[in-house]
Amino acid sequence: MGREIEERRRVRVEFPVTPEQVLLVLLAVAAGFFAVSLVLGLRRQPTGFEESTLLRYLSLDRDHSLPTWFSASVLLGAAVLALAASTGAGSRRRLWWVLSAFLLVMSADEVVQAHQQLGDRIHDAYDTHGLLYFAFGLPGAVIVVAAVVAFAPLVRRLEPTTRRVFVAGAAVYVLGALLIEAVNGAVSDSIGQSNNWYVLGTNVEELCEMVGACLVVYALTRQVSGSTPG
Repeated sequence: MGREIEERRRVRVEFPVTPEQVLLVLLAVAAGFFAVSLVLGLRRQPTGFEESTLLRYLSLDRDHSLPTWFSASVLLGAAVLALAASTGAGSRRRLWWVLSAFLLVMSADEVVQAHQQLGDRIHDAYDTHGLLYFAFGLPGAVIVVAAVVAFAPLVRRLEPTTRRVFVAGAAVYVLGALLIEAVNGAVSDSIGQSNNWYVLGTNVEELCEMVGACLVVYALTRQVSGSTPG
């Protein structure tokens, strides 16, 4: 009964496009960035040509590149959508606020790369190698566990399709940000970064993060647009 009352009170936002159209556009942009970045990165390795302007601005492995700003913008959009979802959410609105703040911090971190700086400090302090060469995986895993515990009550209350998409998006994001990055760190530690394996790993890692963020936006768009039943 309480859930039905919350569903009736929930404010639904009308968009000029459907959530599916939003997802398709976001995925198309992500796929485009991935394809261009991968081609430019692989081309650079065997020829050794100097880094071009295109590579600097379109590579997924460069800070302050267009893909970085795209990822930050997608996460910022997710933060805004989570805040919108809190309207009329009753007892769950504070959890939506926390989720919005969490996504906002993730968006800002895409630009300032604080997680990378923290990982570098841990690496320098403990001389990590192998799968922990990129050492942010250690605090990153703690953050993931804390997020699962904190947001599980909120996610469980989502409509089934929206919940599955949200969980899938979060899982794909973590797959790239922690697991693939760990493998890529081992590659970097073993044979360096001037090789095709590292280029491929980096691009796949960033693609997973972009796709995961896009799926989260899709789920949240469904939530606030009334595409969920109830």
